[in-house]
Amino acid sequence: MRVLSLATIGKALGSKLFPKPEQADLRQKMAERWAKNDKRAYLASFDAIVGWGVQERLSRVTCPTLIISADRDYTPVALKETYVKLLPNARLVVIADSRHATPLDQPERFNQTLLEFLAAADIQSQDH
Repeated sequence: MRVLSLATIGKALGSKLFPKPEQADLRQKMAERWAKNDKRAYLASFDAIVGWGVQERLSRVTCPTLIISADRDYTPVALKETYVKLLPNARLVVIADSRHATPLDQPERFNQTLLEFLAAADIQSQDH
């Protein structure tokens, strides 16, 4: 990451996240957007997440929680299933045929899932 340009990283990410022929536009957008990142900030974000985690504190989260996972994400669905077990009021939705950029490659499905969750949470809060 420190050696490659952001444009090169963006192209590589685009190819990995959007491998289908019909996703060429998404690959191009990813490459263009990634090239605009501030490299120092990008590298600092990587440094910041090494060793960072909240798993031991998840049981204290009491509000309704939605975890959306792509079925082909970098981190396995099983890891998200573990989070759901640790969160007192959580549910997991797995989006099929997606990778790490579900809001981009399946925006309709992602948005519908989120809207359904928010509507249910709103109803739940009105009941209390």
